[in-house]
Amino acid sequence: MNDLLEQHPLVWAAQRAPDRVVAVGVLGVRPLLYVGEGVAGRPPVIEDLRVAAIGAPETPIFHAETGLYGFLRLPPGPRRIEISDPARRFMPWATVVQVPDRAAIRAALERGAPPPSTPRPTLIDLVLRRAPSTALPPGLTAVWGVVRETTGKPVPLARISCATAGGGEVVSYSARDGAYVLVLPAEKPGSLAEPPKFVFPRALALHAPKAALAAAMAGPSFVGALPADLDDLDLTDPASPFLARDHRLRNSAGAVLAGPHPDLPVQAGQRTRWDIELLP
Repeated sequence: MNDLLEQHPLVWAAQRAPDRVVAVGVLGVRPLLYVGEGVAGRPPVIEDLRVAAIGAPETPIFHAETGLYGFLRLPPGPRRIEISDPARRFMPWATVVQVPDRAAIRAALERGAPPPSTPRPTLIDLVLRRAPSTALPPGLTAVWGVVRETTGKPVPLARISCATAGGGEVVSYSARDGAYVLVLPAEKPGSLAEPPKFVFPRALALHAPKAALAAAMAGPSFVGALPADLDDLDLTDPASPFLARDHRLRNSAGAVLAGPHPDLPVQAGQRTRWDIELLP
């Protein structure tokens, strides 16, 4: 049993039961697909991600049934976790978690003794946003483009917030090359309209990295420069690394919707391009 514990501890622990997947682990991270702000992430299980605990050599074990990336040996305390996708299906993400001290339970299992009372493992769900280059299913409503300064310089990690038909919002971030994609739910033609309405203007808000964060994003490691838990930042805090920016929009034909806050024309059921130019 010890050999299996050593090689595949989460597989051994799970025995095909999701509630036991981290019986001997300390941290389980489950990436899910982002839908919208305030909306729980959704499956499918996301395989082949690179999940790294910064400052620790351990590589997590992936459990295909639950979608968990599980760590067994991380020492207790705060730990930065970085997630990236070698296949570039999803944007990278970073979070900071508190790893509990569960050394006693592993020692007991290896001795064959009853497990002692220990803190529960840390289990977290993280929602990942689609990468701008992701192939989208036909009929899905999406807007894509590039965020740039008026000089033409791409802006990485710009925060783009778009209102949705249901009264919520969808948030996206631009990639290292400034590209972004917004996938909007429930944007469809109204069947009772005469004629049917196919374009749904949506309020858009832009925040760009301040100078210190922009300099870090231009460094060698994009994921390493990501602030942890981006969605939890208070954008109204003067210490926030982001600054609200006015913008204008330019479509693929070069037509411009002037700023400072033009709505985003959303074409129902289609993927349309609108580049975003941040105004000085």
